[in-house]
Amino acid sequence: MKSKAILTAVLLTATNVSANCLDEVASFAERICGEIEEGGTHQVIEASGELKAEVTGILRKVVGDAGGSIDVKHLTESWESVLREDLAGERFSARECRIKMVEVGRNEACIDQVAVPPPPVCTYVSIRSLGWRSGHKTNFCKANGYPQGNFNQGDYKNGGICMAGDASICKASVLGQLSTAYYCQPEANRTVCYEK
Repeated sequence: MKSKAILTAVLLTATNVSANCLDEVASFAERICGEIEEGGTHQVIEASGELKAEVTGILRKVVGDAGGSIDVKHLTESWESVLREDLAGERFSARECRIKMVEVGRNEACIDQVAVPPPPVCTYVSIRSLGWRSGHKTNFCKANGYPQGNFNQGDYKNGGICMAGDASICKASVLGQLSTAYYCQPEANRTVCYEK
């Protein structure tokens, strides 16, 4: 199990994929390679170049237990290919098997599960951070990519914010009246609000 945790950690830091998918793939790779090794199989390929029946059986049994987050048929075909082409050496190596299986699993089963952040509802930035010193604020904001213009709370010289997206959400955030259906967070030099 220690090798599964290490493989998952290394792959998670190397790519932007779902930790659950990687954990599931690492677990299956651990089981497949472990069962092949425990079964005493030193070679995974018949003289004909096909996978040995017991290896195919182990692979299909283990992958068949997969939950809903993995494309079982596609992953099975990919792993069979790894066993047939990459691990067909003189002697089966469980360590090499695990590494190759996790790599293929990550590439084949997990890449489509990359978390895509929701689109922002609104974005706002201090007008002063954009360089405004004087003049028409709304035109300045629009010229700098914030088409909803300016919201000024208090003194005109204070500057206020430039807004893009839903201006009412931006204003509510600035006033501390944001609905619990939204959340805002700083990103770079601006604040971005999302729907929960």
